[in-house]
Amino acid sequence: MVSSRTKLIAVAVVVVISALALTSNLSSESTCDITKQKTECSDGEIAFIESIDALCVDRGVVEIADILETRKKRVLARIGHGGGETKWRADILDQLIAKNEGRSREEEKAQMAHILEETTPGRRTWKSTCPTPPAGLDSVGDWVTPSAVHSPASAACTRLEYVPSPWEAYWNKEIMNIADFGGLPGSYRRPDGAGAGIGWECGCTHMKASTNRAKAWLATWASRKGLANGKQVKWSRDVFSYHRIIDTCNGNRVTGQIPIEPLVGNLRHPRHHCQGDYHMDKDYMLSFSASEVIPPLDPLVRRAFLFDLGASTYDEGLGGASQSWFVESYASKGIVFDRIFAWEATVYEPSKIFDPVPSHVINRLTYFNVPADPRPGAKHNPLRLLMEVATPEDFVVIKIDIDYSPVESALIQQIQETLKLHNLIDELYYEHHVSGHPLHWTNWGRSVGKATIDQSFGNFTKLREAGIRAHSWV
Repeated sequence: MVSSRTKLIAVAVVVVISALALTSNLSSESTCDITKQKTECSDGEIAFIESIDALCVDRGVVEIADILETRKKRVLARIGHGGGETKWRADILDQLIAKNEGRSREEEKAQMAHILEETTPGRRTWKSTCPTPPAGLDSVGDWVTPSAVHSPASAACTRLEYVPSPWEAYWNKEIMNIADFGGLPGSYRRPDGAGAGIGWECGCTHMKASTNRAKAWLATWASRKGLANGKQVKWSRDVFSYHRIIDTCNGNRVTGQIPIEPLVGNLRHPRHHCQGDYHMDKDYMLSFSASEVIPPLDPLVRRAFLFDLGASTYDEGLGGASQSWFVESYASKGIVFDRIFAWEATVYEPSKIFDPVPSHVINRLTYFNVPADPRPGAKHNPLRLLMEVATPEDFVVIKIDIDYSPVESALIQQIQETLKLHNLIDELYYEHHVSGHPLHWTNWGRSVGKATIDQSFGNFTKLREAGIRAHSWV
């Protein structure tokens, strides 16, 4: 995804406009002092402060500074155009900026230490030094030359059994020993502590120790492009995890194996962070091809659905255009979506939503320009609609990336806990904001809340074990 700075500027416009409307009847001067518990602040000034506070909650020092400076520039621009009644807002923003500048790095570290202390008991602990990558971490063997996948008679006869690769098993075991929690005592850091949390040196040491595996991963991804015609590509079980296809109506016979990218590193492109900025690069996820869909797609029996949560517009998006990427990527592998359901909280003009959509796609598109509601059974809960329109015989893809962790986490939890959804969802894409990840310090800030990177490994593993091909999205 793109930086939190860009996203927050877009979201903040609506909040500030609302605050300005609430306070337009106030004079241009203010005696409001935020250090005195707002005792001299008017109701309008308090409403303005609270609207800014709401936007800054769970954000890091740098992100908050960005928000406040952006707000101040907008206010000063209004003053410059004759809007003298906004002078008091600039005064309050100056106070908020000064308050934010007073927050220290030590305060941030203390908060993260509290989060880890509160959430780590019962989980893996971390070491004060980086563990040495074991011998064999870069082997590339145990090649599989796949034959055509033999499909069970129906979805009811199909079970997917997840098998993690040795590479993934190592990372899943050691992730809390490898992850970087920003220079906390007991967390691996380079000796001088420079770059507070941005280095992720231990993780990079391990990824560089697996250079041949990373190369094999990307080469296999490239070879799998355009599998629509049943093309089969060799892959290594040293590198890739996979799902066994079990025919439960035929003596639990294994009828095929479908590889999936391993859960290793920072759960992104294998070169991300350690060899450059690849955090927007999607060329690492092994999605289904038509030849691997079980049972095979049939327009009369088995339809293909896409549920895009955080859809932006067809050809644009803060993290890249997801709608067009899904339509074009899957079409290149022989899968054409019969229906596309999209949710987007940012309000767009209808022309912005529908004009870029190709005519062969627009007939299939249902676009909800409202926020996704995570409450079970709610009218705008996408999972409620998914369970009403899809059947186990259908092919269902869902992407969850609305950049608001509480809603995303609630939806993921519902999927994990609902057996019906296990039987409906074939493929899932999700960006999980967590601490201990290099993007925590470079992009996400404090929006990660209490989630840590080992939880991310755990979430994706559970989803895959439930028979859902879960991918860590960008």
